[in-house]
Amino acid sequence: MRDFNSGNGDIHVGRDVTIYDESHNVHYSQYTNEVLFKELPFRKGNFKIEQKEKVGKLFKVTIVGVVLILGACGWAYFQGNANLLVLGIGGLGAFTSLTSIKFMIEPNEFQRAEQQAVKDILYVLKSRRAI
Repeated sequence: MRDFNSGNGDIHVGRDVTIYDESHNVHYSQYTNEVLFKELPFRKGNFKIEQKEKVGKLFKVTIVGVVLILGACGWAYFQGNANLLVLGIGGLGAFTSLTSIKFMIEPNEFQRAEQQAVKDILYVLKSRRAI
Protein backbone atom coordinates (compact mmCIF):
# COMPACT_ATOMS: atom_id res chain seq x y z
CA MET A 1 0.00 0.00 0.00
CA ARG A 2 3.04 2.26 -0.16
CA ASP A 3 1.80 3.64 -3.50
CA PHE A 4 -1.11 5.40 -1.79
CA ASN A 5 -0.16 8.74 -0.32
CA SER A 6 -2.82 11.10 0.87
CA GLY A 7 -0.41 13.59 2.39
CA ASN A 8 -1.40 13.27 6.04
CA GLY A 9 -1.48 9.47 6.26
CA ASP A 10 -5.28 9.12 6.22
CA ILE A 11 -6.99 7.73 3.15
CA HIS A 12 -10.69 8.38 2.75
CA VAL A 13 -12.51 6.63 -0.07
CA GLY A 14 -16.19 7.18 -0.63
CA ARG A 15 -16.71 4.09 -2.79
CA ASP A 16 -15.53 0.49 -3.10
CA VAL A 17 -11.86 0.05 -3.96
CA THR A 18 -10.48 -3.01 -5.67
CA ILE A 19 -6.74 -3.50 -5.54
CA TYR A 20 -5.04 -5.96 -7.87
CA ASP A 21 -1.62 -7.05 -6.68
CA GLU A 22 0.50 -7.96 -9.66
CA SER A 23 3.82 -7.44 -7.94
CA HIS A 24 4.82 -11.07 -8.50
CA ASN A 25 4.51 -10.67 -12.28
CA VAL A 26 7.92 -9.21 -13.01
CA HIS A 27 8.73 -8.42 -16.61
CA TYR A 28 12.47 -8.81 -16.92
CA SER A 29 12.54 -7.25 -20.38
CA GLN A 30 12.36 -3.80 -18.79
CA TYR A 31 15.72 -4.26 -17.01
CA THR A 32 19.18 -3.72 -18.45
CA ASN A 33 21.56 -6.58 -19.11
CA GLU A 34 23.75 -5.54 -16.19
CA VAL A 35 20.84 -5.73 -13.76
CA LEU A 36 19.82 -9.12 -15.12
CA PHE A 37 23.36 -10.48 -14.80
CA LYS A 38 23.34 -9.37 -11.16
CA GLU A 39 19.90 -10.90 -10.61
CA LEU A 40 20.89 -14.37 -11.88
CA PRO A 41 23.26 -15.37 -9.05
CA PHE A 42 20.86 -13.89 -6.50
CA ARG A 43 17.98 -16.08 -7.74
CA LYS A 44 20.18 -19.17 -7.94
CA GLY A 45 21.44 -18.48 -4.43
CA ASN A 46 17.89 -18.19 -3.12
CA PHE A 47 17.14 -21.61 -4.58
CA LYS A 48 20.18 -23.17 -2.88
CA ILE A 49 19.43 -21.54 0.47
CA GLU A 50 15.84 -22.81 0.37
CA GLN A 51 17.06 -26.31 -0.51
CA LYS A 52 19.50 -26.36 2.42
CA GLU A 53 16.79 -25.23 4.83
CA LYS A 54 14.35 -27.79 3.50
CA VAL A 55 16.86 -30.64 3.73
CA GLY A 56 17.84 -29.56 7.25
CA LYS A 57 14.23 -29.74 8.42
CA LEU A 58 13.29 -32.95 6.66
CA PHE A 59 16.52 -34.78 7.54
CA LYS A 60 15.31 -34.96 11.14
CA VAL A 61 12.04 -36.52 10.02
CA THR A 62 13.96 -39.05 7.94
CA ILE A 63 16.09 -39.97 10.96
CA VAL A 64 12.92 -40.56 13.02
CA GLY A 65 11.62 -42.87 10.29
CA VAL A 66 14.88 -44.81 10.17
CA VAL A 67 14.88 -45.14 13.96
CA LEU A 68 11.32 -46.51 13.79
CA ILE A 69 12.37 -49.06 11.16
CA LEU A 70 15.43 -50.14 13.14
CA GLY A 71 13.39 -50.28 16.36
CA ALA A 72 10.80 -52.49 14.72
CA CYS A 73 13.50 -54.76 13.31
CA GLY A 74 15.20 -55.00 16.70
CA TRP A 75 11.92 -55.73 18.46
CA ALA A 76 11.04 -58.43 15.94
CA TYR A 77 14.50 -59.98 16.36
CA PHE A 78 14.28 -60.11 20.16
CA GLN A 79 10.64 -61.28 20.17
CA GLY A 80 11.40 -64.01 17.67
CA ASN A 81 8.41 -63.19 15.48
CA ALA A 82 6.98 -60.34 13.46
CA ASN A 83 3.55 -59.49 14.79
CA LEU A 84 1.18 -56.87 13.45
CA LEU A 85 2.47 -54.13 15.76
CA VAL A 86 6.06 -54.60 14.56
CA LEU A 87 4.96 -54.54 10.94
CA GLY A 88 2.93 -51.37 11.61
CA ILE A 89 5.83 -49.58 13.27
CA GLY A 90 8.21 -50.62 10.48
CA GLY A 91 5.70 -49.57 7.83
CA LEU A 92 5.19 -46.20 9.52
CA GLY A 93 8.95 -45.67 9.61
CA ALA A 94 9.31 -46.58 5.95
CA PHE A 95 6.43 -44.30 4.97
CA THR A 96 7.83 -41.41 7.01
CA SER A 97 11.32 -41.81 5.55
CA LEU A 98 10.20 -42.14 1.95
CA THR A 99 7.78 -39.21 2.21
CA SER A 100 10.40 -36.90 3.67
CA ILE A 101 12.92 -37.95 1.00
CA LYS A 102 10.30 -37.18 -1.66
CA PHE A 103 9.76 -33.70 -0.23
CA MET A 104 13.52 -33.14 -0.09
CA ILE A 105 13.91 -33.91 -3.79
CA GLU A 106 10.89 -32.09 -5.19
CA PRO A 107 11.12 -28.29 -5.36
CA ASN A 108 8.56 -26.37 -3.32
CA GLU A 109 6.52 -23.40 -4.57
CA PHE A 110 9.23 -20.86 -3.74
CA GLN A 111 11.89 -22.91 -5.51
CA ARG A 112 9.69 -23.31 -8.58
CA ALA A 113 9.19 -19.53 -8.68
CA GLU A 114 12.95 -18.96 -8.43
CA GLN A 115 13.57 -21.51 -11.20
CA GLN A 116 11.01 -19.75 -13.38
CA ALA A 117 12.66 -16.39 -12.68
CA VAL A 118 16.04 -17.79 -13.75
CA LYS A 119 14.48 -19.20 -16.92
CA ASP A 120 12.83 -15.84 -17.69
CA ILE A 121 16.05 -13.92 -17.13
CA LEU A 122 18.01 -16.32 -19.33
CA TYR A 123 15.34 -16.05 -22.01
CA VAL A 124 15.53 -12.25 -22.04
CA LEU A 125 19.33 -12.32 -22.12
CA LYS A 126 19.34 -14.85 -24.95
CA SER A 127 16.81 -12.86 -26.93
CA ARG A 128 19.09 -9.83 -26.61
CA ARG A 129 22.09 -11.97 -27.60
CA ALA A 130 23.80 -10.99 -24.35
CA ILE A 131 24.80 -14.60 -23.64
